[in-house]
Amino acid sequence: MTKDQVKDLLFEILNEHDSLFTDLTLDDTLNSLIITFIDKEKFIITVNDFKENEITIRHWVRNSPATLAIEMALIILADLKIITEEEREKFHLETTKYADVLEERFKIANI
Repeated sequence: MTKDQVKDLLFEILNEHDSLFTDLTLDDTLNSLIITFIDKEKFIITVNDFKENEITIRHWVRNSPATLAIEMALIILADLKIITEEEREKFHLETTKYADVLEERFKIANI
């Protein structure tokens, strides 16, 4: 299914419940649906291709730069053959398992 097909499908589904909102706009330049509800609250639903690694990295950049730094170091170490790809994956799993702890400790260190 293409991005445009998903937007069109969402538009059709929302139009079936048009008593809940006063305006529904499909904005192709933003790849979004803009909804104005009866109480005047506005929301935007953006449709983009899902790229899991990209989304994970964006999350780390915003919430846990420490996790991002560790992940980047692991990739570099594996590229330089200092650690194996299996070791990189093992450390990656441990890093993600403790990402919340790393986030909290990073916040404390940067107060």
